[in-house]
Amino acid sequence: MMRHVKSIPRWLARRHHGAQAESGPRLVELRIAAGLFIRVRAHVEDFRRGEEAGFLICSISRLASRDVLLAREWLPVPDNAIERYAEGSVLSWSASFNSSALERALELNGTLVLVHSHGSPKPRFSTDDRRKEHQLFGAFSRLLGAMATGTIVLGDRDAAGSFWAAGSNTTSLDRIVIVGETLESWTGTQKPAAERPARRRLARQSLAIGLASDTKLGNAKVAIVGLSGGGSHVAQQLAHQGVGTIIVVDDQRIDETNLGHEQE
Repeated sequence: MMRHVKSIPRWLARRHHGAQAESGPRLVELRIAAGLFIRVRAHVEDFRRGEEAGFLICSISRLASRDVLLAREWLPVPDNAIERYAEGSVLSWSASFNSSALERALELNGTLVLVHSHGSPKPRFSTDDRRKEHQLFGAFSRLLGAMATGTIVLGDRDAAGSFWAAGSNTTSLDRIVIVGETLESWTGTQKPAAERPARRRLARQSLAIGLASDTKLGNAKVAIVGLSGGGSHVAQQLAHQGVGTIIVVDDQRIDETNLGHEQE
């Protein structure tokens, strides 16, 4: 689905020379603003000419067991770089575009994530995707060192992802978090959310909404800022509905003015 990266200027390669990936499998979480995600989806889910693709340039925060990528810029593959059905690929493009995208990422001290779509839920990488992934991200990851770089196939509220670091394909996608007025989470298909056993206290509710929805409630976390009159009712209702983790934030001490009812 893509071509090799051409030679990179030495000054760019030296910036990440010697970086080593940590041992053991890691996970990637991609965080992206809702407006930017709309632009990405509009491009890669437009199949009027066939498959479309592009690179996200991302900042990276390395945590204990995962890399959190923050999407900053979107670089769709331009029309003048595309070669469809070349060398047996559904979509391929010039090496010069790969190189310019990598140069831009290094200038921003960031990394690259290739995004495309097959137009179906529960996406999987095709044989062509896998073949070209090794060629491209094997090269990218040696230049980026320990910074995760890789590829994502979007589905329907889910996605498949494969990531590389320092020449090794040891990292998978945990989830995509879309940041807008609310947070939306797309689960990585290689690591679906585990369903918990049915909760007896909520058995009737589970019959109505299904075990998968009950699992989502059980895995949910909700913060309540202010636990006085109104907040106390919100906390109670969330508990009744089966929200797994309720975080309360209130630095006041209990007194007559914040109990929300008259004492007898």
